[in-house]
Amino acid sequence: MTTKIDKFKQLYNVHSHKAKSIVQKIEKHLPHTYVSTVISRVKKKHSTDVSSQYVRDVKRFQRKNLQILNVILDLAEENRKLQNKIENHASTN
Repeated sequence: MTTKIDKFKQLYNVHSHKAKSIVQKIEKHLPHTYVSTVISRVKKKHSTDVSSQYVRDVKRFQRKNLQILNVILDLAEENRKLQNKIENHASTN
């Protein structure tokens, strides 16, 4: 994970602790089926067509694209909330 953090820091010019937090959120909470969702959201929000490979490159910090990265982070956050909701339901039963 350190390599990903270093790539993120260099690409987006952010401090170590913020880079680590963002990379961890993506690694832990982004669903495996993220690509098609990101493509459709980018198209809807920004009227831009992107390829699945381009989205994966942004996720792996091989390309810089703030619009796509923000969609990826939003999706990871939504998934985190859904996971927490499930865990809360499980703990109340």
